[in-house]
Amino acid sequence: MRPSDNLFARLWNPYTFLLLLSVFMTVMMSLVMVHKQQAWQVVRAGHTVPVDIVRKTAGSGGKHPSYVVHFVYQGQARVVNVGRQYWQAVNAPGTGALFHSAVYPDLFVGPGSLDSDERDKVPGYVLIGFFVFCVGYSGWHLIKNE
Repeated sequence: MRPSDNLFARLWNPYTFLLLLSVFMTVMMSLVMVHKQQAWQVVRAGHTVPVDIVRKTAGSGGKHPSYVVHFVYQGQARVVNVGRQYWQAVNAPGTGALFHSAVYPDLFVGPGSLDSDERDKVPGYVLIGFFVFCVGYSGWHLIKNE
């Protein structure tokens, strides 16, 4: 049996790997960008809700530390990332206000967590475009070499 007759050897080549990786990264980046878009819509609406802050924690994950607030809203415990200034301003336990919208009932956005403007979404869309190109490129090579 020749190596080219082996189905695994025929299918597993760099273009197959590129195709699988590109599809995975396209899906992941699309999910991230959809979540960011929803968060921007909630912040743009400007509606805040009062929450009971249970505790707050700060993580030192390298260059950009994360600031997290654990809170209760309508009897349900939740967690949200917030900006440093808001994290320092609120007291735990205490009360605070977070951006929230009835359109996305499970989404809360902390003040200062979206410090950058909306143009920062452009690199995400560029990456999605690049991965879509890679899907087409690797698919074209796989079909051409069949």
